[in-house]
Amino acid sequence: MWTSPQIPVINETPEGVQRSTSEDCLFLNIYVPDNVAAGASNLPVMFWIHGGANASGSASDYDPGRLVKEQGVIVVSTNYRVGVLGFLSHPAIDKEGHPAANYGLLDQQVSLAWVQNNIQSFGGDPNNVTVFGASSGGLNILNHLIARSSSGLFQKAIVQSGAYQPFTPTLGVSQTRGTSFAERLGCTDQSTTCLRGKALADVLASQGKTNTASSAFNQSTIDGTTIPQAQRMALLEGKFQKMPVMQGVTRYEGRAIPSQSPDSPPSQYEVVARAYATAASKSAEDVIAVYPLASFPTPFEAASAIVTDAAFNCPALQSDLAMASRTPVYAYEFDEATDETYASGHYADVEYLFDVSWSKKAETDVGKSIRQIFGQFARSGDPNVGGSKEWQSLTAQDRYIRLIGPKSQRQTDYETAHHCNFWGATSGIPVDSRF
Repeated sequence: MWTSPQIPVINETPEGVQRSTSEDCLFLNIYVPDNVAAGASNLPVMFWIHGGANASGSASDYDPGRLVKEQGVIVVSTNYRVGVLGFLSHPAIDKEGHPAANYGLLDQQVSLAWVQNNIQSFGGDPNNVTVFGASSGGLNILNHLIARSSSGLFQKAIVQSGAYQPFTPTLGVSQTRGTSFAERLGCTDQSTTCLRGKALADVLASQGKTNTASSAFNQSTIDGTTIPQAQRMALLEGKFQKMPVMQGVTRYEGRAIPSQSPDSPPSQYEVVARAYATAASKSAEDVIAVYPLASFPTPFEAASAIVTDAAFNCPALQSDLAMASRTPVYAYEFDEATDETYASGHYADVEYLFDVSWSKKAETDVGKSIRQIFGQFARSGDPNVGGSKEWQSLTAQDRYIRLIGPKSQRQTDYETAHHCNFWGATSGIPVDSRF
């Protein structure tokens, strides 16, 4: 499959995936179970949106064969424009009269509309479509929930580690990144003629490092049309599509976020603590007091805990609570329950859900269990399997969060373990605003 033009990531490209030099990258993969050939119809449809910080990745990186076979569902995965081609905001481009900035999100809408119009021909039920996605894929799904133009394109949503940018950047903020990008590209006149006249290689080379201050784009932008307002405000005000939602995080998200590494010195822990304190309008001393270095085996674990709680796990809880007053929300936390350095880090649950080139974890019993939970939710909007009542929807009074992994059970220490009272309404620091 051809993908959106992008800067290659180490170990990113599995066999058979070709990196494109064209924006003509909007392709779908459709996986159907064997019984479709025998005439099965009206099967649940699961629509996968891959992650990669809206800067990289491909639908073909993920093989859903086990999910399709075991759960009897149809899985559709899509490519979409990423990086500056998918999410750039620039004043000269934005005033041309078309929607601004969120082009990758618009691509996904086109794919979802195609599913609505055509999936019956493949044995699928257009009235039972579940979108699911991790990291930026999850972020995109939350934004589809608040996007008026995504209304009616799906009926259920599974969000994996995607609640990290609830304070959606404004158009002006994203345009500032865009004008800086144009300067680096040599377009000092800030004209569309200059921007569109540059070679693709130069465009990609000048878009900066994703998730840093140098990035040419934000992962989402309030453009007033596709994304009408900040994600958190839309959820709090009930301005989102009401449907069953399943949202989860991993226990140690921050272990896989590259603002720190296992060999980082204490000074890097302090950099992380101060950066997150500043972004959350807190003092560095307060953050360090809540996450004292002496309480962790290494500076890496201390820094990872800050990233986990501030950027992912507490924002997820807050968006769960915002939605749960108006629609069923099933919340989970994934924990591999191992001592490996990166165990239960960001994107860890994806390795169990799909066969991927970098992991064999989908072959495990834990992988089969996760696929069963996701498949059941896609069928019914309720993750309880076989009449079980193990899962309960989250409410403000009973903040039920399910721990899934080798030790599946109700998670009782979530808010305390992640210091969510400390981070409060200020958590959900945009991941791409810090380093």
